[in-house]
Amino acid sequence: MILKVALDASLNDRLAAEGEALVQARHPNIVEWQRTLTVNGRTALLMHKAGEKTLA
Repeated sequence: MILKVALDASLNDRLAAEGEALVQARHPNIVEWQRTLTVNGRTALLMHKAGEKTLA
């Protein structure tokens, strides 16, 4: 699993919107979303691993 966390709380809404878009996206080239979480006041997306390379 991969955890993508907002750099700071000012980006929470942007990452939450990305999570909402991923809910509806189903394609072999798109990482599969599992759930949206909050980690230390920041939005985080839990996703399936997409391979050996980093998403950065």
